[in-house]
Amino acid sequence: MYFLNNTHFSGASGPVHFTGADRTGVIHIYQFIGNTSHVVGQFSADLHRNASDRMTLFGGTTQWLTDNGLPPSDGTPGMFRIPLSLMICCIVVSIMLHGSVV
Repeated sequence: MYFLNNTHFSGASGPVHFTGADRTGVIHIYQFIGNTSHVVGQFSADLHRNASDRMTLFGGTTQWLTDNGLPPSDGTPGMFRIPLSLMICCIVVSIMLHGSVV
């Protein structure tokens, strides 16, 4: 219940938060678009052991309303790939200049 009690967000009708939540069992998370809704996740709460609280989001069922239809960025810098030929070139140059790979 720790996670549910510490959840705060802006909903369609205003701020949403939970205080003193004591519900156990499964709580379904719905996405409403137009006149339809569907389950996009669920939260399973256990009052006695916070470690067993579980939130599951069903990635394939969520419709993201972003320009590209993908989930919004969380601000984490993206990974990038270096071509193998460039990596080998960098290693060779490093060995030539320093006598070893740094």
